[in-house]
Order: sequence, then structure tokens, then C-alpha cells
Amino acid sequence: MAMKTLTAQQKQALATMRERMGGISEQKKQHAKQLKAARKAIVQMLTEKPATVPEIASALNMPADEALWHLTGMRKYGQVAEAGEAGDYFLYALVVSEDAAAKTH
Repeated sequence: MAMKTLTAQQKQALATMRERMGGISEQKKQHAKQLKAARKAIVQMLTEKPATVPEIASALNMPADEALWHLTGMRKYGQVAEAGEAGDYFLYALVVSEDAAAKTH
């Protein structure tokens, strides 16, 4: 699913709202940065081969429930998909988007 870009008017409305609300707190900025880094690490790991939640959690030194939370969100938005099973666990693999496939050709 491709995200729509915001219009100039929408960007201005968001900027105005953020200014009125006092901006984004440093705590929220750091949290967003950590989430982005965790997802990037998961993507990097899954580019090599599909992996289970325990494998991802172990390799990235994060709790299994956090790894599952990230994978669930990534699955919801079509970034990863189940790619079989390994024992009692699903294997997760990256979904190649049409945009990414077009860039390689």
C-alpha cells in the first residue's frame, strides 16, 4: 500500500497544530527513533532469510514480545508475511513491493 503525500495545505495545517500543541516532546521523538531503528534492524535481518520471532528477538537482543509486536505491525501493513513454519513458530519474510521490484529492473 503506497502512502499518499501530503499537500502543502495539509502540511501547513499539521505544522500549525504542532505549534499550538507545543511541538513534539523529546521523549516522543526518541521513542519514534527507537521504533524506526528496530524496524530497520528487522528488515535488514529478513533481507538475508526468513526468521522466526525467537530468532529475530535473539539476534537483535530484544524481548520476544517486542519483536512480535513489530512483526505484527509490519505484517498488517504488508511489509512482512508468513513464509512457512519452523517447528512451532511461523517464519516471517519481507514482502517485495511493486515499487522495490520496479527499481531493480
